[in-house]
Amino acid sequence: MKYPALYIAIPFCIGIALSHFFNIPILPAIILSSVFIALTLLSISKVPLRAPCLYKDIFSHLALYLAVFFCGAAYYQNFEILPNNHISRLSSEEGRKASIKGVIVDDPLIKKAFYNKEKISFTIQSRLLIDALSMQAVTGLVKVDLYADEEGKLLQFGDEIIMEGTLSMPEGLRNPGSFDYSKYLKIKNIYASFIVNGPGLVQIIKKGSSNTLQGRAYLVRHRIREAITKYVDKPYGGFLKAILIGERQELEGAITDDFVKTGTVHVLAISGLHIGLVAAIFLF
Repeated sequence: MKYPALYIAIPFCIGIALSHFFNIPILPAIILSSVFIALTLLSISKVPLRAPCLYKDIFSHLALYLAVFFCGAAYYQNFEILPNNHISRLSSEEGRKASIKGVIVDDPLIKKAFYNKEKISFTIQSRLLIDALSMQAVTGLVKVDLYADEEGKLLQFGDEIIMEGTLSMPEGLRNPGSFDYSKYLKIKNIYASFIVNGPGLVQIIKKGSSNTLQGRAYLVRHRIREAITKYVDKPYGGFLKAILIGERQELEGAITDDFVKTGTVHVLAISGLHIGLVAAIFLF
């Protein structure tokens, strides 16, 4: 076998993919994986089997691939199992009024919303949920949309905050073939959303430290954004922000339409290929 890792990775990834689409239960996946592992060990052991050597090799390889396949299915289902105090267990489609305490784990982005409002979007690692009846420790990531709050513009990565709003489950697929926002967030391990609609509903408890690698990366991003805003006029500034730091909220619709019509809209999205090309230039 020339590339053993590749032959193992392929059935493992297939097991993850099929478990995602067909929801293979975790217990049968673990049992079947154990059975096929035992058959694999039996086939390669010194215990004589009444079969030609060729068929024995085929059987051992097939049993190994099936074992790895069900390991991938079990791995995915185990990843989907959430702890009892996960915040998604306390959210609902209708939404509930509550306060959440947590830490911001990404870079807050300011976007244009309806009726000329500004929306600040970020993700927090939840720690505490407070409502009219109880207060309990929670865990899990929450996607936050903050409207009409000037203090929200001061929020940064690592800040510990407490906010008041509506906790709900992310909105799922409405029409067949349309974008499934709920599934998109689940890929990012986010199972709850929180909307803060009104001024004075967010309080910064503790400012975050920017000494971490991620915090320093966001500081560099902010400086690039400020430099583009200062020295580059519209609409070119929005284009540069899109291709350099991944912020597309200032990109004008007419420019986006031109890229769509010419089939080059992928240029506006930062990807591993783009980073690789930039790195290759500097390394060369």
